[in-house]
Formats: sequence, C-alpha cells, structure tokens
Amino acid sequence: MFNFLRKFADKISLFDYIPRLSEIRNYIVNNRWKSLGIILLAALLTIFYVDNVFQINSLHNEIRKLSQEKEIMRMDRDRSRAEIIRLRSADRIIPLAKQKLNMTEPESAPEIIEKD
Repeated sequence: MFNFLRKFADKISLFDYIPRLSEIRNYIVNNRWKSLGIILLAALLTIFYVDNVFQINSLHNEIRKLSQEKEIMRMDRDRSRAEIIRLRSADRIIPLAKQKLNMTEPESAPEIIEKD
C-alpha cells in the first residue's frame, strides 16, 4: 500500500495543488461570511416575528378587556335608562305630587292656546 502512495506522490507534485488550495480557502472564507450573514438575518427575522406575536397577543388582550368594559358600560346605560323611565312615569309622580306638594288633579283637561 505504501508503495502505491509513493508512486502516486511521485507522479503528482504538491505544488500542483497550491492554487487549488487557495481557491478552496477563499471559497470557504467567502461562504463563511455569507453563512454568518444568513444566520444573523434569520435570527433578526425570528426576533422580529416573536416580538410581533407578543405585541399581537397584548393587543388582543387589551381588545378583550376593552370589550368587557364596553359591555359593562352598556349594561349600566340600559339600567340608567330604565331608572329614568321609571322615575318619569306618571304612576310615580302623581302620588308624590299629591302627598308631598299637596297638589290636586285638575277637574278638566288643560286648554291649548294657539298663537296666531
């Protein structure tokens, strides 16, 4: 086996491979920087994507919270409207007017005066 290598080494000189080795070295160096750039770009894109997911989740939680507050306010508004209707009703006002203000009901309907 060593004889084969000696015969092979005699036929091919190491100097024949020196230009090829420098090409390989340059290719590796150039690709190393390209690979590093691609990895850094992928890492930055991943960071931006994850940050975007966190922002979307926080916005979704805020929307959900605001929707709940809106629903509570809508219920309060409806409750207040019902209370206003109850307080404005004649069934409530007439007895209060008779008791507290000693008012009486008119004998006849009020007259409407039209202005010409």
